[in-house]
Order: sequence, then structure tokens, then C-alpha cells
Amino acid sequence: MVDTDAHVAGDAPAADPLIGSVLAGRYHIGALLGAGGMGAVYAANQQPLGRGVVVKVMHPEYARDAAFRDRFIREAKAVCALSHPRIVSVYDFGATGAVVTDLTTPG
Repeated sequence: MVDTDAHVAGDAPAADPLIGSVLAGRYHIGALLGAGGMGAVYAANQQPLGRGVVVKVMHPEYARDAAFRDRFIREAKAVCALSHPRIVSVYDFGATGAVVTDLTTPG
């Protein structure tokens, strides 16, 4: 499971403390790809594999809501069970509000 408590691995811009940090000891967060009402999406590198991934992180207010976290986990498990060329693969997820998918654009 992914933990969104980040350990800063270098100089991160003050505006976004996740950039340059490492989530769950294995996802080095790179560029912000987008943000919306529910959270933000980052390009990342899964270490030590060196695999490019996407990490979606919920806004903290949603991550603290137990009902929302439960729904998030159910949805992540449901997506993990899917396999289709037009659906990204889910590699990891965490109760604190992060989901890790592959970096490639589906089919």
C-alpha cells in the first residue's frame, strides 16, 4: 500500500512539497501532470525498478474522511481486477490516498 507521508529526497519547490519526494519508500515524485477537485497527478519513478509510473494523490481532506477512503480502496481493488488494452494497470494503492498506475497511455 502507498503511504502519502513523503520523505523529501531533494530540493522541492515550496509550492508543491511532493515534487522531489519519495512516497512509500519507492516512488520518486517528478513533475505535476495535472490537478483537480479530488487531488493531483504526478509522473514518478518506481524505485529500484526504474519504471515510469503515474501517482494520483487525493487532497488531504478526502484522505482523512473514512467513508471516502473506504470507497477509494474498493474502487482501486475493482480496477486492479480489470484487464483491457484501454485501461491503465494499477500497480499499488494506499488507504491514505494514493494510487499508482502505469505511465503509458492506454491503447
